[in-house]
Order: sequence, then structure tokens, then C-alpha cells
Amino acid sequence: MGKQWAKQQIRRNELQESVEKTITWVAANREKVLLASAGLVAAVLTAGLLVYRGQAVKSDAWDKLSMAQAYAFSGRAEESLKQLADIAKDSPGADASGFAAMFEGDILYRRASYKEAVTAYSKIIERGTPKTLQPFALADIGISQESAGAFADAAATSRRFLETYPDHFLAPQVSASLARCQEELKEATEARATYQRISLQYPETAWAGWASAKLQGKQP
Repeated sequence: MGKQWAKQQIRRNELQESVEKTITWVAANREKVLLASAGLVAAVLTAGLLVYRGQAVKSDAWDKLSMAQAYAFSGRAEESLKQLADIAKDSPGADASGFAAMFEGDILYRRASYKEAVTAYSKIIERGTPKTLQPFALADIGISQESAGAFADAAATSRRFLETYPDHFLAPQVSASLARCQEELKEATEARATYQRISLQYPETAWAGWASAKLQGKQP
């Protein structure tokens, strides 16, 4: 629920920012628009048509993403995955394509297809956009690798996350994944250091309590 809310909030903020930028530009250039020559108006109309066409494609991608989510939430995972594949094929440059890759990974993870989920999340890292999704994708790659039993890869991904996004709200979760992977890799000293860091860096949180219990041997 938390991750889904975050994704919805990110999209809402991006759309609001886009609208505000458009309004600001129009207000600043009102006189230029009103005094434009006939030739310039024609050029603007032509450009506007191209922009509209591009926006229509983007809107279609978001519509398909909404449909994919509806399919998934009604238990029709295969139809959802097909919609997501269509977004990647028809609108590869749209931000919706990045969100589609994230949702694809979520579906695959819930199906315990962890390696395939890593591939889906990795698409977001490879494309580099949307920027807001990068930390979420990296964290999900790590947890998927851990779930697949690829503990060395998961630990490396977790370290990369913590080096790149040390102050992100997912950092405690990623640190916990790192500690678990270190235990699986028989790196007891490193795991203990990670538990200590969690308890110190995130005091008065459930993560700190969990790490402290691990240090005291009260957690399996």
C-alpha cells in the first residue's frame, strides 16, 4: 500500500508541476501570442498540433497503465502484463512507460517470478527516467534478488542504493535487506555492523527495534 501510494503521489505531483509551468509560460508570453503575425500563428498552430499529437500518445499510455492496474487488481494478471507490454512498445519514451515497468515488476514479484521482476525493474534504471522512480526501482531490484536467493547480488544492490540515496525513506528497509543477505553469506561481522547502524541511524522506529532484537539474539 505504501509503495503504491508513493507512486500515485509522484504522478500527481508531476502532472501538477507540468500544468503550473504551462500556466506560467502563457502568462509571461501573453503579449507575444496576441501580437503574433499570421505566419507565426500558423507556425504555432502547426507546432500545437504536433504537441497535441504527442500529448495524445502520452495520455493513451497513462490510460493503458490505468487499465493494466484495473486488470491486475481484478486478478487478470496476464491481460495486465499485455497492456504493460503495449505501453513499452508504443510509448517507449513516455514517463508512463517507466511506471509500467515498475508495475510489471510488482506483478512478477507477487507471482514469485523474482528473476523476471529484476529484469522489469532494471528497465527503469537503464532508461534513467523518470528520475523519481530510480530509488524505488533500485530498492525493488535488491529485494527481488534477495527473494531469488541471489544474496551476493542483492547485497551489492543494497550497498549501491545506500551510497546513492542515503537519506531516502526506503534506506532502513534496504539496510535490513543488506543485513539479512550478509547473514546468508556468513558475513557475521558485517551483518552485526549493519544491525548496529540501523539501530543508531533510525532510532525510535520499528527498524531500530528489529535490529536491536537481532543484536540481542531475540529474533530468528
